[in-house]
Amino acid sequence: MGHQELLQRIRMEYLEMPDLRLTPRQARRLWNLEPALSEELMAVLVREGFLVGARAQPERDLTKM
Repeated sequence: MGHQELLQRIRMEYLEMPDLRLTPRQARRLWNLEPALSEELMAVLVREGFLVGARAQPERDLTKM
C-alpha cells in the first residue's frame, strides 16, 4: 500500500470515529506501521492540519482538528 493510500485510510478512520485519540505508539499498532513510516505519515497529517499533535511530546495524543 502506498503512502497516499495509507494517508487516506488513516483519515477515514479518524472521520469515522471523531473522538479517536491515539498516541503515536497506538497509531503504529492500529495501522501496523513501521515506526519511521508512522512518524512520517502522522507528520504529514499534522502539517496539513488534519491532526493536531506535538513532536516534542511523542506520547501526546494525535487528534483530528
